[in-house]
Amino acid sequence: MKWAFGFLTGIIVGFAAAVAYSVQTDRDLREEYAGARSDISKGDFDALGARLEARVAEMQSMVEARVNQMRGSDAAEMTEEAAEAAEEAAEEATGS
Repeated sequence: MKWAFGFLTGIIVGFAAAVAYSVQTDRDLREEYAGARSDISKGDFDALGARLEARVAEMQSMVEARVNQMRGSDAAEMTEEAAEAAEEAAEEATGS
């Protein structure tokens, strides 16, 4: 039973990842598969490697952009919190 649940979970996660990839990159996954399969059947592993390298680099840049975006929003939140804390400290110090 655990095996079947794990297998089903893997299929669902794989499907979700494929859809997410297609949506984020605006590429049809079927076309990507056809190109990779064509490279393999021709034995052109250099082209396949270049294709995979390009996709990994693209995904890496997307992840880095998202991380930088999250860091930027965290920094803005921290700046706002620091400003509020400074105002509270100033109010306490002046007795207002």
